[in-house]
Amino acid sequence: MSNTITATDARAKLYNLLSQVNTSHSPVTITGKSGNAVLVSEDDWNAVMETVALHAVPGLVEDINAGRDESIDTTPLTW
Repeated sequence: MSNTITATDARAKLYNLLSQVNTSHSPVTITGKSGNAVLVSEDDWNAVMETVALHAVPGLVEDINAGRDESIDTTPLTW
C-alpha cells in the first residue's frame, strides 16, 4: 500500500522519505498542484524497468510459462 504526502511535506521530509522507501520497499505518492509523482527506491525502480523490458520481448512470457509445465530429465550425482 502506498503512502501519500503533499509536495510541501515531502520537501521537508525528503531524507526520511528516501530512507523509508529504501527500507520498506513501499512507494510514496507525492501530490502537487500540477500533478502527482511516486517516490520508489532505486532497486525497486530497476526491478520494474527490468520487468517492463522482459515483457516487451515478443513471446518471452509465453515461453517462460510453457517451460514451467515442461518436465526435464535429471541425472542423480554421486559425490
